[in-house]
Amino acid sequence: MASCGRTDATDARLLNRWTDSAIDAPGFHHQWMPYRIQFEPLGIKRATRSALEKMGHVFVEKPGTMGDAEGVMIDLKTGMRLGASDPRSGGVAVGY
Repeated sequence: MASCGRTDATDARLLNRWTDSAIDAPGFHHQWMPYRIQFEPLGIKRATRSALEKMGHVFVEKPGTMGDAEGVMIDLKTGMRLGASDPRSGGVAVGY
């Protein structure tokens, strides 16, 4: 899965999330320098944000969308390839 500024989509495979649900979700990105977490509107639950702020994390809401994500998942049992494209960018998933 490729991602530009979309940590959520990149890490989806670690969270066992279905490819299109991870790509469709609002994005967030953790930046080291300057140290902050950027997020799309509705991208982080209030309780999660509150807990992270108590640990010293800084949040910056980004208007609109952040980056673009495309994904391919292969079902290891069937070999079927499943594609997903970020609906906010106008792309589509096609295969052969």
